[in-house]
Amino acid sequence: MNHNQDGSAVPTDRGAVPTETEFASLLKRVDEAVAVLEGLPAAARWRAELVQLRARIAQRQRLVAVFGAFSAGKSSLLNAVLSDPLLAVSPNPTTAAVTQIEAQRQETDRPSARVTAKTVDQLWEDVREACLQVHIAPADLTEAMAQSQSLRIPDLPPQARRPAAFLKSVAAGYANMSDRLGTTWDIPVDELRTYTANEQVACFLQAVDVPHRAAILKDGFVLVDTPGVDSIHRRHTDVAFDYMRRADAIVFVLYYTHAFSRADKDFLLQLAGVQNVSESDKLFVVINAVDLAKSEEEREAVRDRVVAELRKAGIPRPRVFEVSSQVALAAELLKQNPDHPQYTQMARQRLRLAPDAPLPPVEAMLEQSGIPTFVNAMRTVTEENHLALAESAVERLIANTERQVRAYLTRVREQREADATQAAARQQACDALRQVLALRKQEIESGGSDWERSLQAEWETLAFHAGERIRLRFGELFREAFHPGRFRDEKRAREALEGAAEELAQTLERQVAAEVRTFAMRVERQAGEAVAQLGEQLQSQVIETAGESAAMAGSTPDFGAVTERGTQAAHVRVSAKAFSVGFHHYKSARQFFEGGGQQEMRAELEAVANEEVQRELRQAVQAIQAVASDLLRAQAVERLDEAATVLDAVAAPEAGIGDAELAAWERACAWFEGAKPAQTDV
Repeated sequence: MNHNQDGSAVPTDRGAVPTETEFASLLKRVDEAVAVLEGLPAAARWRAELVQLRARIAQRQRLVAVFGAFSAGKSSLLNAVLSDPLLAVSPNPTTAAVTQIEAQRQETDRPSARVTAKTVDQLWEDVREACLQVHIAPADLTEAMAQSQSLRIPDLPPQARRPAAFLKSVAAGYANMSDRLGTTWDIPVDELRTYTANEQVACFLQAVDVPHRAAILKDGFVLVDTPGVDSIHRRHTDVAFDYMRRADAIVFVLYYTHAFSRADKDFLLQLAGVQNVSESDKLFVVINAVDLAKSEEEREAVRDRVVAELRKAGIPRPRVFEVSSQVALAAELLKQNPDHPQYTQMARQRLRLAPDAPLPPVEAMLEQSGIPTFVNAMRTVTEENHLALAESAVERLIANTERQVRAYLTRVREQREADATQAAARQQACDALRQVLALRKQEIESGGSDWERSLQAEWETLAFHAGERIRLRFGELFREAFHPGRFRDEKRAREALEGAAEELAQTLERQVAAEVRTFAMRVERQAGEAVAQLGEQLQSQVIETAGESAAMAGSTPDFGAVTERGTQAAHVRVSAKAFSVGFHHYKSARQFFEGGGQQEMRAELEAVANEEVQRELRQAVQAIQAVASDLLRAQAVERLDEAATVLDAVAAPEAGIGDAELAAWERACAWFEGAKPAQTDV
């Protein structure tokens, strides 16, 4: 991997960005395959699959999800990329909705954004979670609203103030917004800020879909501004995980003057797990507001620290970009209105120019901002990945269709030519194999197969290593929670201890949740591979016994419910009260940090934490394994039944076709044979 002068990585995996000609060539190949199957009724399903794939490739949408902590500059970065101050900076980190921005399809001077409110259940989930963090336990929303109004934020410990602010926003806006829950409505885009910047409205929103005319969107990009990685809502963590899996590119924004937070590290650990399982590399890390650097040496030190933290989190070859979104936005807007006083002042302030110094040309400011470099790199990598994925999908589908066409043609020919003696011998072999399949089906249905036990053993190993990773991180997590800055006021030592215990518990919850989600992804992949291998084995047995005419359909394993269950199981609880057993090690700040009290407390709490983590991890893992095992057996049985059905049909006569249709099938088979890659695993 090479790097630009600014430290950003330059992708070298594929070379040049794919051209329109390459995409046109790929679409033409699919069109030819569709045309070859025209007029062959038995090929209708295969033809429909090719048509659907063509539509997906032609749209060429690329999903870019932007992550970062509250105040990291996500909205500012997106505004710079869009060349428009579209998104307001949220005044409250707890109320963010998912904002999706895509190309404006209709020509209108006043486009509309679509706003989706939370459902009653989603709002109650967020409210109940916040109530737990401020130590109140209402029975329902109505009671929660009443109790929230009496909260006094200055009287609360620091870790409870953000959830309390959220609850007070909900209480203040509930009367006006309760009728909107679970509904969707349109608003003019120019009124978007009145919704997203007003806490008493924003806390009720789930998603906002915004059309825009930016050039990058016309090229097929869809930009998503996600809730902060330090959100207080667990549901936001589920949303983040979903975008990690689905996005073509992930942009992680760090503010120049902010150190890596625990939430940042937890997010990157989760992302590293996702990229490891999916064997992808789609992360772009952006250090925003680098114009705040006092010197080039300081800027370089910040970049080096970011790279080191990324590698520590499991991102071995990070792409890091240094940008000033404010400089870029000012330059873009001055390009449209050179005398605009607000953006002239913004540019002068960010570039640290004297009042009488001339502004650089807007193109020079844009280049200095780093935004064009970042956008071009993201465009290049996503273009490369998009074509590679499209090519792979086309190759797989053409190879699969070729196999099915060839099997169908073979079956027709065999049925036109086979004599009774050959059919009888084949039937006898089929009967014997059916008996073997029936025994294997019985073994799998009973849950006692060596095949399943082998997978279960692998999953137990994965779960063990998940727990070990958290255990090895405990020392760092403990020090981050019980740090000297928290214990400056000896009169409030008990409150500080409880706050540290609360932070430690919440951090461990996030660690377990991340491991659970990654565990579920690994189980999903392993189970899918196991079922696919079983299908291939059965295919070989059936063809060996009954000939090429007995090809199975080869359906794709579906274990998506495993990861969905993992998302549910990731809502774990670690008791902060359990850590109070170690508070007796604290006598004073000096004794604690200099006299060994901290080490003694850490030793005692490590055992407590391990018990809490193992309990939650064990429950989550068992829930995921239960779903995976049920699906594993069901889909294995499905393939065994399919193999038996194919064997049953071997002796049944194929509906006769005429010479003209046979010739059409032969032409189709010849085309697919020529279109299939020389070496394709089918």
